[in-house]
Order: sequence, then C-alpha cells, then structure tokens
Amino acid sequence: MAPRLFIFLLILMLFPEENAWRRRRRRRWNPPPPQDCTVSALFCLSLENRRTRNTKEWSAWASCSQNCDIGTQSRTRTIVTGASWGGSCSYHFSEHQSCGLVNGGCDKICNNGQCSCPVPGYTQSGNKCYDINECAPNGGKGPCSHICKNTVGSYYCECPAGYYMSTSDSHQCLAYDCGDPAALFNACPSDSYSDHISSVCAKVTASCLQGTTYNEQCSLTCTQNYALAKIAAQPNKKFGEEYSSVDFSSVISTLTCQKTKSWQRSNIWDVLDNELGNYYCRRTNDPPVNLHLNGSDLLESRPL
Repeated sequence: MAPRLFIFLLILMLFPEENAWRRRRRRRWNPPPPQDCTVSALFCLSLENRRTRNTKEWSAWASCSQNCDIGTQSRTRTIVTGASWGGSCSYHFSEHQSCGLVNGGCDKICNNGQCSCPVPGYTQSGNKCYDINECAPNGGKGPCSHICKNTVGSYYCECPAGYYMSTSDSHQCLAYDCGDPAALFNACPSDSYSDHISSVCAKVTASCLQGTTYNEQCSLTCTQNYALAKIAAQPNKKFGEEYSSVDFSSVISTLTCQKTKSWQRSNIWDVLDNELGNYYCRRTNDPPVNLHLNGSDLLESRPL
C-alpha cells in the first residue's frame, strides 16, 4: 500500500511541471527592438566612455597636410557597438576640411611652417617682414660715398654729376678728371712783337694745387709785368703789337673742371676751348717806364 501511494504522489507532483513547461512553449516569442550602432571618437574617449556613452563625438582634427600652403585635414570616429536586431549604422566615420594658409601666413618666406625674412634688407616681427632703411646712417648716405637710394629689401648707390661709380667698389664715386689744362694754351706765335726790352707776349701758366678733377679750380698766372689777356691777330701788325687792341677785361683767372661724362674730351672746363686758345700773357709795362739803369748798360734779362 505504501509504495503505491508514494508513486501516485510523485506523479501528481510531476504533472503540474510538465503542463507548465508545455504552456511556456506555446507562448509567442517577441524579439528585442532594433538596436542601432553606437559610435564615438577613437582617440578622445576612454574605454569606459566607449562602453557607456552613446555619443557621436569626433576625434580631434589631424595635422594639416601642408605647412606652407592650403591643405586638408581629417578627423574620425569609430563604432563602439554594432547594429543588432535589425538596427542600422548610417553614420560616416571620417570628415575632411581645408586647412592652412597661403605661404603659411608668412609675409616673405615659409619653411616647414616657420616664417622668416630675407637677410640682409629686412627685419622680422612675428610673421611680418619690414624693410630696413640702409640709407638712414651717415647723414642719409648710408654705406655710399655720395647718394644712397633705399628700396624694398635693399638699396643702391648713385653718383652726382661729375662723378662715376668705381669699377672695384659699387659704394664709391670717383670724380671725373679734366687733366692738365696747359695744353689748351698756345705758345706765342713766332711773329709776336718784340722790342729792345723783350717780347710783349708770353704763354699762360696754369697752377692746379687741388688737382684737376670735377669742380676743382686751376689758377691762370703770368710772369711779372705781364697780365692775362686775349690777343687776336691784327692786320699789318705783329702779334700783340698794338696795346690798345689787347683785351684784358673779358678773361678769367681761374678754370673750373666741369667734366660730367667719361667720353668728354673737349670743352670740359668752364671756359670754352676756343676761347682759351686766345689766352696769352701780355706785357703790361708797355712802353717800358721807370727803367733803372745799372751803370751804362740796360740788362734786358733783369726784371722791369
């Protein structure tokens, strides 16, 4: 009796579980809702953030592809969790944009993103280059001997009238040289008038103590008892014989060099060459007066 009762009770206990299992199998199964993917920044989010945050943040922009010109740069994001249960992943995972500046934003020279200025000629402040005025020192002449012209980033030297640039030094101007003017003055003609005292005509002497370059002066002199004059030939007269026809007033006693071109060979003084050709020294003690005799003889070579 006891064993039969035990078996019956056992069957009663098992039967409800079997029915419950069968009821569970007959229920309709509903899948979870669609799950879209989640994305985040690959570089800027920690691992914990990737697990817990459904973020659409991007990484930092990468370096520009150009240092000294217009280039491109990109940024990225990555999938943290993939799409599931029919979800989608419609995000894009990289972006690009223009970056950089023309010539790197530099005023003159850009080298690997660093600005610099040409030297010499410029000074730098930030990315700007400013011209140096090389002509400012030395009273505005800078390194030049005479005239300095400042340009953007440089300078050059010029020479004033009467000077030329040295072939060995582009900063140095040299004065044109008129040369010795002695050759411009003629010797007295062979038919010059002479009396028992001396010839009335003598050649002019030029003395150039400061040289014969541009704007330097030479003095024109005559020996004692002679004066600078213009003498022209007179008909039926010996040269210089007629004292009243001699021009003492229109002559000048100094010559100034006025050469301004390398090719100039004539008329380089402030008096024309053809005028200088008429310059002579004319005896002024004519006729001789106040002669002092030494004994009974008159010495013609003695100064009057």
